[in-house]
Amino acid sequence: MKKILLIFLVIICILILIGGFFYLTSTNEGKEAVKKIQKSFSEIINKDQDKDDKSTYVPTSQGAGGGGGDSGGAGGGSSSELTCITKSISYSILNIEKNSVCNEYQNETCLNKTITCSSEVHNRDLEISGFFEMELKFVEEIKNIGDPLETRTSRFFLNPGEYESLGETLTIIGTDENSSSNKIINCFHDTIEIPTKQVCS
Repeated sequence: MKKILLIFLVIICILILIGGFFYLTSTNEGKEAVKKIQKSFSEIINKDQDKDDKSTYVPTSQGAGGGGGDSGGAGGGSSSELTCITKSISYSILNIEKNSVCNEYQNETCLNKTITCSSEVHNRDLEISGFFEMELKFVEEIKNIGDPLETRTSRFFLNPGEYESLGETLTIIGTDENSSSNKIINCFHDTIEIPTKQVCS
């Protein structure tokens, strides 16, 4: 009997709640009250979700460190490689001079002539030292440089900014007007060896 009475009371309460709900939704004040209740429930649910999200956060400082290493490696790989070439250092041949003297004449023909040629070789590089090799050719005026009377070679070492004075003398003895001693002799200075360096860009 008590159980039946209890069930009857529960049914009456449910009917009262349902009736009250319909009553609230049928008026403006009721609708506003329902909206406030829904908003409160939404805020409560959102707070619960935020708590769930924070509780699942796990610091990953070690993992982040590893990522930094990966990004560093990627940065190194993306950098462009330098292109290097080998080129001769800067140098100059200055103060080139020639002095020609006839030591013996027969009428107007020179039978004995002395030619002296000189120059200075300058290392203009500010960092590189090394060996220089120069070639001096004595050539008759009407002949090709590839057909010299005589060739002299000098090899020397220069530090940055230094220079070397070179001088060679050739004496020619002839017999007649067709001899080389009776010709104009020129001097040609050729470079055989100079230091090199790596230039990268």
